[in-house]
Amino acid sequence: VPEPAGPVETPERQLFIALLESAVHEAMMQVNPFAKKEKQNLQARIRQIARDWIDGETEGVLVTFETVCELLGYEPTAIRSALHKQWGVSE
Repeated sequence: VPEPAGPVETPERQLFIALLESAVHEAMMQVNPFAKKEKQNLQARIRQIARDWIDGETEGVLVTFETVCELLGYEPTAIRSALHKQWGVSE
């Protein structure tokens, strides 16, 4: 039986992909201007937590953005740079 051409989709790899996708989705979240103020604050807080994790500005986390990217074979600096462009953040 031939080996798969790409990385083997192990449960661990799928988990790291889901973690990265979730963080990117939350970092790109737009605050709903029609939501109640409490909901807007929660949305903004979730977005900031995700952006801080992506930017490496969190202390004491067990799994970092850099670690997840490297385990998946992605370049963390390139992903971070692309996200900053989407957020309108200058490097």
